[in-house]
Amino acid sequence: MALAAVLLLSATPTFAASAGRTAAPAQTTAPVESVAQHQEQLARLDEIAGMDKSGLSAAEKKDLRQEARAIKAIGGGVYISAGALILVVVLIIILL
Repeated sequence: MALAAVLLLSATPTFAASAGRTAAPAQTTAPVESVAQHQEQLARLDEIAGMDKSGLSAAEKKDLRQEARAIKAIGGGVYISAGALILVVVLIIILL
């Protein structure tokens, strides 16, 4: 039981960000600018989704996937691994 508690407390959240990229400094933008930027990013995601990727090389496809993931990750969020989720469920069942 103590081992499970230690494992649960030592789990770190993972973020959907590329490990090779550096984090951009926090920017303070006006709401109008952030809305416009958000619309541009959504348009870029739609453009990537609508592309014909059959003629692209593997490296180009990888770059597009990374770009799409980076745009989607801007919203933030904490992701929990499947193992940690199972551990939480098991602990809840045991404690109840």
